[in-house]
Amino acid sequence: PALLPWLQYLAWSSTGASSASLARWSERLSPWLILHLLMPLASGGPSRAAVLSGAFGLPLSNNFLERAGWVGLPALAFAVLAAARRPRDGEVRFHAGLALFGLAAALGVPPLPRLWRILPGFSMANPTRLLLMFCFGAATLAGLACDPEGEAASPRLLAWLGALALLALVVDFAAVGRVWGQLLPGEQGFAAGQAAAFVLEALVAGALLRKPAWRRWAALPAALFLLRPASLVNVPAPASLLYPATPGTRALAAAQGHGRFLGVGPVLAPDAGMPLGLRDVRGVDFAGLRRYQELVTGRDGDFGFWERADTLSLPPSLIALSALAVSPRRPGRIPPGWSAADYGDLLVYRAPAPGRRALFVPTAEIAVPAQALAAVRAPGFDPAKVVWLDDWFAAPQMSGARGSARITRDEADEVDVEVSADGPGWLVLLDSWYPGWRVSVDGRLASLRRADYAFRAVAVPGGVSKVRFTFSPWPLWIGLFLAALSAAGLAFVGWTDRFPLV
Repeated sequence: PALLPWLQYLAWSSTGASSASLARWSERLSPWLILHLLMPLASGGPSRAAVLSGAFGLPLSNNFLERAGWVGLPALAFAVLAAARRPRDGEVRFHAGLALFGLAAALGVPPLPRLWRILPGFSMANPTRLLLMFCFGAATLAGLACDPEGEAASPRLLAWLGALALLALVVDFAAVGRVWGQLLPGEQGFAAGQAAAFVLEALVAGALLRKPAWRRWAALPAALFLLRPASLVNVPAPASLLYPATPGTRALAAAQGHGRFLGVGPVLAPDAGMPLGLRDVRGVDFAGLRRYQELVTGRDGDFGFWERADTLSLPPSLIALSALAVSPRRPGRIPPGWSAADYGDLLVYRAPAPGRRALFVPTAEIAVPAQALAAVRAPGFDPAKVVWLDDWFAAPQMSGARGSARITRDEADEVDVEVSADGPGWLVLLDSWYPGWRVSVDGRLASLRRADYAFRAVAVPGGVSKVRFTFSPWPLWIGLFLAALSAAGLAFVGWTDRFPLV
């Protein structure tokens, strides 16, 4: 279930070409990962004591979750117990090997990076994500050893684990000590608190190893310890506090309407305004679609194009551009016909006519993908006059009808459009086409077509039509089915174990 969305993304994103230029196969996590498996917040978290990252030589942009890979000390302790108690057991060997392989892949242990470079699929993925294999293997090993009827861990094993915990504390103190004088009192308290929490968790893990009868309650402290870092990664706070609106962003949202804006230069990072309802033409969420990238730049394989999209050569109507956001410190030249207003934090340019994402188009042309791309990137192309379809063969259509389209509901996974026309034609929605989107016209399922190389279209009749676009990806439903099937299988095994059929 986890691989299905990735495989779909691989087919429709720019991963293949961009990975070659970025050498994704060579990415690896810092050796400090070893310490973070024991102390996940040693170098701080996304919301607390970020300066601690410097003590470990980790950039602030480093993905915190990727370098954590944390399953909790009780789980790690039981995983070690399983390996020590049943070293010849095939199941234990398999999951121990899986965990070690995932850890080695994330750290880039030779010769794995060279293998990633030549293996299909692996050469186009970030190998640090294989740390998930470590988490899965370690957690499964923990389950194999967490048996209330089992034996207590030997004093020798406890001594080895205690020595490892002490070594982790010494390494942590040495790293944090280098920047201790630079930390604010609150940050010093955070660092000390992480060390204290580590000691407490290590003592609980040791007690569970030593007292088999207590293991029936092992899930409770393990869950509580897992919630501790989760509370600092997913900060519970109102959206208005995490993403405060400013006079400039409010004005930009009003100028954007149902279209999009373009952030010029460093004024707004791509997609930074998504929580505020802002739609950036640059849209960088690394599920960036290959076709959209080719539409904007004319080629594929350049992930950095998001940063240089302020030099777009496309007509504003093709990307539904309504406004520009510019830093007041670098106002630049006002585009011809655009009006400007300074809101202190943003300089907002309004387009002479607001961008429209929903268009009624009377004429459809059929082409192969390369022809469609060339047609929509040609100077003077007007998406409101003709739509280019390249998904499957059909006869061109020209109705000469006139009409309009209006977005009535606009959500992340559902868009409602009302179309009024005096004859049949096409509704074109200038949002990205992607597998999983479905469309209905007046409540009836219709064929969703790929329009203008990267967008969506559906045939509509004359009169007033209610059109709804919904996102319902098939990997999600397959994953839910497999999860339900697994749950039913586990329930059946548990039932037959309690009430044997024979």
